[in-house]
Amino acid sequence: MNLVSPLEKVKGVGAKTGEQFAMAGLHTVGDLINFLPRAHEDFSEVVKIAAIHPGKMTIKARCERIATRPVRRGLRITTATLADESGKLQAVWFNQPYRETQLKSGEAFYFSGEFEFNYNKYQLTNPSAEKVSDMPVQTDRLLPVYRSLRGLKSQLVRKILAELRPLMIMLPETLPEWIVKSEKLLAFRRAAWHAFSEDGE
Repeated sequence: MNLVSPLEKVKGVGAKTGEQFAMAGLHTVGDLINFLPRAHEDFSEVVKIAAIHPGKMTIKARCERIATRPVRRGLRITTATLADESGKLQAVWFNQPYRETQLKSGEAFYFSGEFEFNYNKYQLTNPSAEKVSDMPVQTDRLLPVYRSLRGLKSQLVRKILAELRPLMIMLPETLPEWIVKSEKLLAFRRAAWHAFSEDGE
């Protein structure tokens, strides 16, 4: 396998997943490797609900209740009560009704978002939600998050990219060598390796 191999050759990419990637403009191994994360979620500090304070926070909790309601045309709000052994808090998502299906399992999730004062109450706003059982054992790292790809979830993109990490050493340099040296930059292949790292190594 090499950078121009079709994605269908990668372990975990079936016909349906391959079609979804193709609809998003990703056809080859190289296309996916160069599909950079839109952000990274910081799981280096997971706090108890009782210790939460305004700002970007990450908690480990279960969803006790969740519901979606229309507020006005084109806007739906999903609210949930999240709980851990130390307490409870409210989370809210805007135009993300799929959160109901995602969180009703009762499983534990990592929620990461802004804890702020909105609508006359403190709440976790538009947090990402990563199932604890889907996460690596160690969580003291940054987790890459990818923009929505025709129904493909970030977890699946990360899983497939994990299969491709050995190929990242084949990525060609994109900058002149003198710039890399003078600015003390990582080689592109090493930068890509770290960008997609699931363990921070």
